[in-house]
Amino acid sequence: HILLKFLYILFYLAQQVNINKLYHFTDKSFKGTLVNGKMAPDWIGVDGQKKVFLFESKGTCNKNVRKKTIEHAKVQLNNVGSIKDTSTNQMYYPQKDSKHVICSCFDAYSGIDKVWNIHDVDPEGKGEVNLTYCATSNRLCENL
Repeated sequence: HILLKFLYILFYLAQQVNINKLYHFTDKSFKGTLVNGKMAPDWIGVDGQKKVFLFESKGTCNKNVRKKTIEHAKVQLNNVGSIKDTSTNQMYYPQKDSKHVICSCFDAYSGIDKVWNIHDVDPEGKGEVNLTYCATSNRLCENL
């Protein structure tokens, strides 16, 4: 389960964002401060300019990820108040544009079965990026 989440997050990051380090939220390299309870996102990413990103990954083998699932992921992302890099004691305060719900589901595309869809859902707005991977041709589908 966690391996699949890791794979589609890595796939997304390789395609869309300049993240050069990705950590599980519980990694000892960072200490996150949660606003309410224990709900936290899956991943912390750091880009080349030392900007911190938060990612919550959700996936299903069905055609769509449920809206309720996406809303829960947004709560997890927005529950992080600050993040401390334990090696440098640098504090980070994730901004709205650095929080991403990454959803994965399967659907048909132009008559091809088993197409892997990856969606980046902006917690403060509508979806920004949709990637569709055609498993049968081992490539990104184009012209979506």
